[in-house]
Amino acid sequence: MCEYDGQDVYQRHFAYGNYIDEVLFMFTDTVGTRKFYVHDHLYSPAALIDKDGNVVERYEYDAYGKVAIMDASYNPRSESLYENPYYFQGKQLDLLDNGGLELMSWPYRSYSTHLGRWTQAEKFGMIPNDDRQINPFDILNQYTDGMNLYEPFASNPVLNTDPFGTWCIGPYCRTGGRFCGILRYQNRQWFGHTGILMGGEDIDFGPEPVPSHPYIGPGECPWRYGGPGRDVHGNIVSVEKTPLLVRKTGRLGWGTSEGKLCCCATCGDVKTCVREVCSLWNGYLFSIYFNHCRHFVSDVKAKCCLKDY
Repeated sequence: MCEYDGQDVYQRHFAYGNYIDEVLFMFTDTVGTRKFYVHDHLYSPAALIDKDGNVVERYEYDAYGKVAIMDASYNPRSESLYENPYYFQGKQLDLLDNGGLELMSWPYRSYSTHLGRWTQAEKFGMIPNDDRQINPFDILNQYTDGMNLYEPFASNPVLNTDPFGTWCIGPYCRTGGRFCGILRYQNRQWFGHTGILMGGEDIDFGPEPVPSHPYIGPGECPWRYGGPGRDVHGNIVSVEKTPLLVRKTGRLGWGTSEGKLCCCATCGDVKTCVREVCSLWNGYLFSIYFNHCRHFVSDVKAKCCLKDY
């Protein structure tokens, strides 16, 4: 993300990580001005460091996000020497009335660190019951964040976040599954073949096709002989697509984020895990060819925090 002034002149840019508010560094054209962010468990910047790893500025927060800016030796500063705009939970801070009023910007509403609450009511009025419908009415599951529509972070801002300003997410669980853009598909023609779609990428235990049976032979992952909904000859076959969700419980069993809680896993974490499991299965030849694709999908679901919709 880049910043420009009123004359469309470039000022600086920022780079971000996998999480929505995980800013990694800011950079300007001036030599030596690349500064890297260090975060706490809420993705709130705790410090800025230079390219040599030296702390140049520190940030501490009270329970509801009011920031204290300090130099590397914890001496107070009235403002950031490096014009850092990101503070509590990685959100942008606007200083108004000569710094006497602090407002922070969330995607759907604003937050006051002085008041310790939202400045607008809950946008949805009632929190959606799950991710499958827009706003289903379920009296037993509504208002999961509480009856107060201005209450932030379920009154526990030390542990909880709210990336969009719509519903609270704890760091150790999430209320409901997430659709990650990953699909399980089942081909009803050739032995009910089953695999996993990741966008346009087909990840499954192929296997290596032969002319008479496209899914018989040693496993290939990703499957390279047709793709989702097509056999080895390129003919369109019947495919049933079923979404997969990220489970609330458990941990990732493979990949660079192995051991990460399922409820905190990003789509990138899940996709990396799926590819890693594929590498384990790739190239294996079994004497009995039936159902190995299903065993592969089951293995992926078990290790990569996935469950059927």
